[in-house]
Amino acid sequence: MNYWLKIPLCCFLIISFVGRCIAQKVRVPLDEEHWVLRGDAEFVEFDGRNALSGSAVLKDVEIANGIIEFDLYSTGARNFGGLMFRLQSSEEYEWCWIRTHKANGFVQDGVQYAPVFNGTACWQLNGDRNGIAPVRLPENEWVRVKVVLRGEIAELFVGASEAPVLVMDHLQLGVKRGKLGLRANRQNSVYFSNFVYEEISEDFLTTEKPVLEKGTLADWKISKSFKVEDFSELEEYPALRIEAETDWTDGEVERNGLLNISKIRKHQGRDPSCVILKTTLSSPEVKRVKLNFGYSDAAGIFLNGKPLFWGNNAYRGRNMADSLWISYNDAIFLDLNAGENELVVMVAEVFGGWGFQARLNSPSPVWNVFNR
Repeated sequence: MNYWLKIPLCCFLIISFVGRCIAQKVRVPLDEEHWVLRGDAEFVEFDGRNALSGSAVLKDVEIANGIIEFDLYSTGARNFGGLMFRLQSSEEYEWCWIRTHKANGFVQDGVQYAPVFNGTACWQLNGDRNGIAPVRLPENEWVRVKVVLRGEIAELFVGASEAPVLVMDHLQLGVKRGKLGLRANRQNSVYFSNFVYEEISEDFLTTEKPVLEKGTLADWKISKSFKVEDFSELEEYPALRIEAETDWTDGEVERNGLLNISKIRKHQGRDPSCVILKTTLSSPEVKRVKLNFGYSDAAGIFLNGKPLFWGNNAYRGRNMADSLWISYNDAIFLDLNAGENELVVMVAEVFGGWGFQARLNSPSPVWNVFNR
């Protein structure tokens, strides 16, 4: 008798658990009652459907984890159509999108992910396998798009494929509740319809901060931002600005060693914005070490006041076909003195996110805060 009594109780517990984990799908009409339009966006009748042309933010809904689905129609013209999520404000949110003019299945950046900090979409800082991927998007027909948010990971599905076209395994805003939005940068070539979301109620904890790769420079001080007329101003050591600076801010690097300046300093206007980064390298002896680094958009590097490098890595800064994502593919050699050495980097920004990353390659220790 007791054996049979256990079965219904077990079933009840399973049903209760499933009920807590699976939320109800919510279908949201595309109209002004439910959405806040951005810019020149409008709700239209298109291809027999109620649709959105442009960008809009969903009212009165905030989620951290969930499944978001919608239909997307593209004419194939140049546009960027996708989902904003965990939106905190118009200047801070996560964003993934389809580059509809490059969605032929071959171009490596047919889909992209970028966090937006201080109004800057940091796509140039996310050019690895977690930030770009090819995609095949048919033109002139409705295609289902789905984004699954779980903790620090988001997966983007396009069409009927059971495999995600892009896995974003390090969402940089962190796990927090925020609004949802649909975004197309231009009207009348991308349309959204049939929007559905469901919230996932499980708690997804933030993963432990990963151990940085050996040699990563992680201890940076950041100056206030200032304007420069052009990138040539990064060629001279900024002695007067360093001496006058009283508001140095500590910078925290991402798990790949990237210092995302966009998180800390806002770029405004058409002229380049610039900051000064500085750190100290301590060596037990006179030695030469290799420094691999990456930057966006432009950088000047100085060791103990002497210029070592100047470069322009801005979008289309070298040729019209190069997007110039940040990487560790540049290197210089540092001639360190015994004792402390001042490493200064000037970084300038015009478009696409600004940042700097550096990693020492040395067989014997050179001390920065990270490997102290």
